[in-house]
Amino acid sequence: MPPELNKKRDAPFFNERSYQVLVEQSLVGIYLIQDEVMRYCNSAFAAITGRTTAEIINKPIAPILTPESLQTVRDHIERRYREGPGATARFFTQARHVEGYLVDLEVHGRAIIYEGRPAVAGVAVNMTLQLNYQRELRNSHQQLQLISRYANRVREHQRHETARDIHDVLGGLLTSIKLGATRLLSQSDPGEIIEIAEDIIGLAQESIDFARHKSEQLYPATLNYLGLLPAIENLLKQQRSRSMLRYRLHCEDSLPTLSQEQSLVIYRTVQESLTNVIRHAEASQVVIEIRHIEGMLSVVIDDDGIGFDSAPKRENSFGLLFMRERAAEYGGELHAANAPLGGTRISLTLPVIDMNSSQGEDEND
Repeated sequence: MPPELNKKRDAPFFNERSYQVLVEQSLVGIYLIQDEVMRYCNSAFAAITGRTTAEIINKPIAPILTPESLQTVRDHIERRYREGPGATARFFTQARHVEGYLVDLEVHGRAIIYEGRPAVAGVAVNMTLQLNYQRELRNSHQQLQLISRYANRVREHQRHETARDIHDVLGGLLTSIKLGATRLLSQSDPGEIIEIAEDIIGLAQESIDFARHKSEQLYPATLNYLGLLPAIENLLKQQRSRSMLRYRLHCEDSLPTLSQEQSLVIYRTVQESLTNVIRHAEASQVVIEIRHIEGMLSVVIDDDGIGFDSAPKRENSFGLLFMRERAAEYGGELHAANAPLGGTRISLTLPVIDMNSSQGEDEND
């Protein structure tokens, strides 16, 4: 082998300039700290805090850390010094971005000797997004647990309430009807017979009304047979009989024919909104507006109560969350905010397909 090739093979592949380029091109932050002063950092490390290398190198590390993080870094540096050169550490801490927000860092450090004195060199990785995802996932998991428990409690409460009403109210009415019929059999006076028969008819009508009311609570039959607007009007009629609220409904005449699922989303949104107004808003009036705009159905529910921001926050209150999830299931969005003239505004937008139009297209095909 020629001597010149031997010489090239034996020469170091990386010289000092190559290492410098490699460090500067690194995607992770590289640092060197000595006496709580940043003796060196690459551009990636400086960018983590929104600064330039000139703003950090040979400057104290305290301004780029929170007080708690500064103490954590001090403790790790002192521990590495005591353990001697080569001692390593891995820990999480926080830096302060130049714009004021906090950045989560995963730090790997090693004790070294720099210019004859102890120092710590290592890498820092920005973990803010990953840790935020973990926090959001943890919070979502906790919220899912709360929702599941809440849904179970609500379901059991509704079952208990329905069972009690059937037993106490409907059971009582049917028992009275039975007693009336028994009395009827023992009567011979036509006047008495007529009076008992009228009582039985009245009790039977109460039973029918009760059964209809409970059935409507569980599922609005009007929605299936008459459509969305009659169902909402029937809901408002029921609410008027139970509260002093004034209701106004504004609706376009030319709404598209909606699917049963779409209609139910809108109906439940109005129903839940009215329930919240009655319970929490301290309002005197509710205005409901339904419009069709370029393939989107808009439902806006305004009240003149205390307002969304002023309403007391209730622990384990998932009404709005359920409404949002119901809307999202069909590609819609639901927002709650203060109404322009005071009170609270619930706005639902839902993409719709005119069922009449789609049926016409199918027939033409």
